[in-house]
Amino acid sequence: MSPYQDAIENLPAGALLILEDVSWEDYEQILDEVGNRRPGLRFTYDHGRLEVMSPHFKHEQCKEFILRLFQVIATELHIALESAGSTTWKNKEMLRGLEPDTSLYIQRADAARPPDLAVEIDVTNESVRKLYLYAQLGVPEVWIYSSKPGVFSMHVLRDGTYAEVVTSAAIPILTSEILLRLMQTCERSGQTEALSEFRSRFTR
Repeated sequence: MSPYQDAIENLPAGALLILEDVSWEDYEQILDEVGNRRPGLRFTYDHGRLEVMSPHFKHEQCKEFILRLFQVIATELHIALESAGSTTWKNKEMLRGLEPDTSLYIQRADAARPPDLAVEIDVTNESVRKLYLYAQLGVPEVWIYSSKPGVFSMHVLRDGTYAEVVTSAAIPILTSEILLRLMQTCERSGQTEALSEFRSRFTR
């Protein structure tokens, strides 16, 4: 049993736990032992520093809306999208690993490579600091929605670093402005209302 197991398993919703000097072996053991029992937890590992985030309702509401939006886009606009969820992406040689809130492949899923798009939802914690980890792992595009103060940003990998853009490279019909409006509708009026707003603009 990992010495960190009790603290992680009892982490309340919305909390962030930071552990220092965690070995790679302990990190992998935690993923095996705790991750299977509490699959909603998000683990970020970087050279011995392990962050464990326990999402709460608003975080999950926003994440699930993004997934439903992807489904609508795939079905009604005939775009081939494959969800990879919160798959753990890690590299032992780099001593780095993380899990997006959700992620996506364009055209075809391929477990041998990172997803084409990763999404981070920030309600109680900030994900901007994770961008360099995503860059190291080679994820082409990252979206970050910050509930407060209300910002949706898109980041595309160019020459090893991310450049902020206003139009998605993965799904060009989507802009940061459109997604911010949809996310705010989701938080204010619910997922169904936000999806109806999207359909009325793009699928009729």
